[in-house]
Amino acid sequence: MQVTKQMIDHLIDRINVEAGTPLEPRTNQDGKIRANIGCYHYSKQLGGYHLEQIVNEGGGVRSVLRCGRVPKKEFYNVLMAFLEEVKTQNKG
Repeated sequence: MQVTKQMIDHLIDRINVEAGTPLEPRTNQDGKIRANIGCYHYSKQLGGYHLEQIVNEGGGVRSVLRCGRVPKKEFYNVLMAFLEEVKTQNKG
């Protein structure tokens, strides 16, 4: 299966919905850009993907998966597992 950017974007949205966190990492409020604390998003650098979560108003992030940057297909599979974990935590 060919993993696309749209598939990854969709998974990130599902994670944010299940976690009850904002869908967008930043919002423009009265001309000011504001970081949305709690939002999960990913970064892509040096050919690898990495899941981050915004932790403060300044836009600081934490590494969520602690697996470093991984190829797109592996990232998709890890996100699927992470989504299931978020769903499980929200049931209990």
